[in-house]
Amino acid sequence: MIFIFALKINQTLISQLNPKVMQVSENIRTIREIKKFKQEHMADKLGISITAYSKLESGETMMTPTRLQEIAKILDVEPDFITKFDTKTIFNVQNSPQSAIGTNPVVNITDKFVKHLEDEVTHLRSEVARFLDIIASGNKPIL
Repeated sequence: MIFIFALKINQTLISQLNPKVMQVSENIRTIREIKKFKQEHMADKLGISITAYSKLESGETMMTPTRLQEIAKILDVEPDFITKFDTKTIFNVQNSPQSAIGTNPVVNITDKFVKHLEDEVTHLRSEVARFLDIIASGNKPIL
């Protein structure tokens, strides 16, 4: 019992001494939520328990560079993006020349996702049109 208490105090001190550790953990959580990933998904992809993943996001477990790279890969961002992520780039969009020319990485991720969805819709529409043509001609579809 004393060991667990001492460990908890130690983790709290580490978090307080290094606010960057807590910021990275919070950034991971925010990016995960933006991408609509659940903790269960992240834990499964990392091959760890949900509890272990939750401790990474809360800062209770120290983030290793390797683990950060693994998480970044799952979130489809660079590790540097996670460490430098700032919620102001999403929630307090400013009318700056930087955001106007598309150099805001969060906007670029959103733009890429929208483009991906638009491409998928175009593809599905062409597939539907192809099947309608096949049905109209009376031929069997070739898959």
